Amino acid sequence: MIGPVVNAVAIIVASLIGLSLRKILKASLLDSTMSVLGIIVVVIGIDGVVVDITLIYVILSLVCGLWIGESFKFEDKVKNTLDKILKFDDQDGSFIHGFLTASVLFVVGAMAIIGSIESGINQNHIIVFTKSTLDFVAAMMLSATLGFGVLFSFIPVLLYQGALTLFASGISSWLNETTLTIISSVGNILVIALGLNMLKLTKYKMLNLLPSIIIAIIIAQLLNMI
Repeated sequence: MIGPVVNAVAIIVASLIGLSLRKILKASLLDSTMSVLGIIVVVIGIDGVVVDITLIYVILSLVCGLWIGESFKFEDKVKNTLDKILKFDDQDGSFIHGFLTASVLFVVGAMAIIGSIESGINQNHIIVFTKSTLDFVAAMMLSATLGFGVLFSFIPVLLYQGALTLFASGISSWLNETTLTIISSVGNILVIALGLNMLKLTKYKMLNLLPSIIIAIIIAQLLNMI
């Protein structure tokens, strides 16, 4: 649970800083910072991909997962649903708008899922810690513009990522080394894709790629049965 706790604390601290520096922080600063962090995200992803015979299964997982995601249009459906939710409140920087906007940003995304799974299965918190850094920067900017509601977005982040981490930790004893390698490699390739998006070099629909992780688990378990 250390990963989700660190992420929640990062949001709290950053929100408090953002609230106190409202007149200093500018949107252009956020864009520049995110671009730099995008490079770091790509490097972390590359470092975590294992290149061996399991790469065949990693590729198969990514392709099948992408086909499923694109067929069901997961990203479009999630975005449409979130747009409807955010329209329920006024857009004047109220508490609820800040809370919802920040919660959506911090909870919905590949790093939240991949990082929590990696944290629970392999006790590797680097992706969650990197996400915490990204959320720290974003929380500062959001709290400076949207107010106090951003601070309380740490609650859904802690609950959501905490639940994912505990679930992953619970099933880790059922997974062998090959399974863990395949899952981790797929997850890290998705992290690379996310980093490229942050650098504005690509426009991958990350939510459409997330089924790849489920496919990776299925393929790995089938291999165990052969």
